[in-house]
Amino acid sequence: MDQTFDRERFYIGGEWLAPGRGKWLGVEDPATEEIFARAPLGRRDDARRALAAARRAFDEGPWPRMTPAQRSQTLKRFAIEVALERARLTELLIREAGCTRLMAEHLQVGPPIEHLSWYADRAARDPDERLPSHKGPPPSESIVTREPVGVVSAIVPWNFPLYIATHKVGAALAMGNTVVLKPASWTPLSAFVFADAAERAELPPGVLNVVTGSGPEVGEELASNTLADMVSFTGSTESGKRVMQLASGNVKKISLELGGKSAGVVLADAPLDKAVPHLLWSWLVHQGQACGATTRFVLHERVHDEFVDRLVDAVKGLSIGDPKEWTTLVGPLIRASHRERVERYIAIGKEEGATLVIGGGRPQHLEKGYYLEPAIFADVRPDMRIAQEEIFGPIVCVTRVSDDEEALRVANDSIYGLAGAVWAGTRDRAVAFARGMRTGTVSCNGGGLNPWAPFGGYKQSGIGRELGMIGLDEFTEVKHLNLGVERPTGDDPAGPEAGAAGVSA
Repeated sequence: MDQTFDRERFYIGGEWLAPGRGKWLGVEDPATEEIFARAPLGRRDDARRALAAARRAFDEGPWPRMTPAQRSQTLKRFAIEVALERARLTELLIREAGCTRLMAEHLQVGPPIEHLSWYADRAARDPDERLPSHKGPPPSESIVTREPVGVVSAIVPWNFPLYIATHKVGAALAMGNTVVLKPASWTPLSAFVFADAAERAELPPGVLNVVTGSGPEVGEELASNTLADMVSFTGSTESGKRVMQLASGNVKKISLELGGKSAGVVLADAPLDKAVPHLLWSWLVHQGQACGATTRFVLHERVHDEFVDRLVDAVKGLSIGDPKEWTTLVGPLIRASHRERVERYIAIGKEEGATLVIGGGRPQHLEKGYYLEPAIFADVRPDMRIAQEEIFGPIVCVTRVSDDEEALRVANDSIYGLAGAVWAGTRDRAVAFARGMRTGTVSCNGGGLNPWAPFGGYKQSGIGRELGMIGLDEFTEVKHLNLGVERPTGDDPAGPEAGAAGVSA
């Protein structure tokens, strides 16, 4: 085991504290099937210690009482310290998440570092907004201000551990909250790099705390404990429903980014030379282990056959193998159990009558690692399980449609509504179609994910938004300061009772 990445203590209240019990999480490299590091396996008491530290930091510490400019300067130091860890984070995420080097450099590590600096800059904004005066009676002036929610439990999944942690921690801290960060048990290590950076940047004690452990124990404590004011959770829809139940005990604010089954629609006049490569990578991002991956292709019958032929040719040209190599385009799935789950869906697709066009097997040239060949299913009906359920792997379902109206019905036939894509002959036509899609983000003729724009879902894909200014505001409470207009004594035409604040419901 490479002890370079080992972690033995939690970061709580500005100190490195031993766990309450001497048990450990073994961190497995999905490309080699080897345990290469370990992290402490926390329990409920450890989560409570972290929440108590965050609570003290918010109620008694300087962080929420700093001026926006002061918080911004501290977060800039924090962002610089994280940026200094870029090389280590890249190697770490290749090993613990199984992402390819290209993915690590260009999505898993590089952008989060940039985004953290953006949050630091936005922390300096004036939280107050003055509204037009109201004549009354009585006359008044209003200030609407945004204040921190308080203590935030940030629970992060295994597929994009650093990227998603950045948007939870960066936004929450920028708005003056304190945070307890819990990474997924399969990918716990990158969160500790955040803790290292927080210590070097001299964030006040308790502002950022990191604990690791299982979802049923540590995660549920963070969601249910009344010391937390908000839960920001990213994960499966079923787990999100559980978080909602637990958070309801003291009516916590919640932000949920959950599952997806996103549709990529290709209309009759779409340019296939552009649509095929774009949709290929929106499907296979991180081996399809992404909530926003485009895993349903809805193809107009006029372009269906040519699109599928081109897609098959593209898949045949993909290099599957060691994620450390720059030439590798498809890496391993995260765990043996997860690969088996995806393989069960391949069997289900065959049983349902879909046509497996290519892939779905284990690559013969790779003896170790949880690899799976990308699989294309054609002749998929919208009511099939493989078309309705989130698989979270390199499987795409292709459905043929006869016109735009049918394409829209099929695209919207899902309990999810996180993301999607549409390709058409013109961008205006793509946008017109996208307006009918019931989903939070739609790529129109090839637009990529914009981190300055909000991301989140309709329906069972979640509640609230992350990223951008709207994502920042998720971590605030809105307060209205209703200011009386001073008048000379005795000059109140509304009478002495008009200043009442209102009537209780």
